[in-house]
Amino acid sequence: RCKRCSQGDKEPRPEIISKVEASKIPAMRVAGHLLMGLYVHRWKTGAEATQAALNSFLAE
Repeated sequence: RCKRCSQGDKEPRPEIISKVEASKIPAMRVAGHLLMGLYVHRWKTGAEATQAALNSFLAE
């Protein structure tokens, strides 16, 4: 929390907000891409493992 809020000033300064938003959006975008990549990677490996198990089951 910023000092102005703790001093009782409930109106945050717009320049602070815009700086925070500007720094937050790219970080969230990067985090989203990382999460999506991780999810897709796990889904793919899971699908490949399932396919391999199915193939070995059918081969028996």
